[in-house]
Amino acid sequence: MVCANAKGTHRLPLLLIGKSKNPRCFKNVKIPLTYANQQKAWMNTDIFLTWYENTFIPEVKKFQKDVGKEGDVLLLLDNAPTHPSAETLNRENGKFMVKFLPPNVTSILQPKDQSVIETLKRLYRKQLLRRLLSADDSEIETLLKFFKEINLKDCCYMLIEAWNSVELQTLKRAWNKLLKLTLSDSSIKPHDDFKEITEAMKILSIGEGCDEENIMEWLNCDSEDPGFQILTDEEIIEDLNSNEREDEEETETGDVCQVPSHAEAFEALNVAFKWFERQDESDPIQLLQLKRIRDLAERKRCDSLRQKSITSYFQPKF
Repeated sequence: MVCANAKGTHRLPLLLIGKSKNPRCFKNVKIPLTYANQQKAWMNTDIFLTWYENTFIPEVKKFQKDVGKEGDVLLLLDNAPTHPSAETLNRENGKFMVKFLPPNVTSILQPKDQSVIETLKRLYRKQLLRRLLSADDSEIETLLKFFKEINLKDCCYMLIEAWNSVELQTLKRAWNKLLKLTLSDSSIKPHDDFKEITEAMKILSIGEGCDEENIMEWLNCDSEDPGFQILTDEEIIEDLNSNEREDEEETETGDVCQVPSHAEAFEALNVAFKWFERQDESDPIQLLQLKRIRDLAERKRCDSLRQKSITSYFQPKF
């Protein structure tokens, strides 16, 4: 789920809904998005309410504090049945309020349906193809191995990169119809993205027999996905009975990433720093951030070396 303000200056962390309650690839890892779980990875009322209270409100308060502004907050939502009522979502004596768009106008007025979600998904698929291009070989065996080895954490980082790559103008222009604005469409570049994706598929030798229509179908394959599931009474009962069992099973499966030592992290970051500072794309802010991460690894490496003195080996054991 995506959420941003009308000026496009504040995009909230993405909400990602998966099936597993405790993905093992997330162990000891801080992913910069909000993760929730549901047996079939659908949005439901509990997930939305948790996101609203623990992500939306704190993030908006932090943004207001950072920019030095105060005032009431209005969250606009489509009329999905998984959303709680507006009265349930009103907080802090009306400072945080929610309004719903009329039914059956999502594709017409809902800002995030005005190319934002479409752009996000297209950029995510570009990220996926870039990962494939970095493989040593493009044979079918390599592709199958790639899709077997990629995990939810990898997908999260590609999704976050895609969300951060959505242009400011795209976020602002999404409000044109609702607020009757006339922002320019000059920054829309779907043709360029489509061209890059087509060329990548040709390089990977996985686009053989695929024409532009096939590629466009892949890019838009989930465009009609409403984001929620309407269950029958039988399906609701089945979900309640099997939810706990499936969570336990999923928690025990999947690969656990081996955490590098502090020394290994420092050596790798030091090499990365020396490489990045000599690149034309090197940005002072990014370079400073990389240096801070490298210095953090160095401090942790030094601390781990000081933790054990020689006398600790002669301490009596009980």
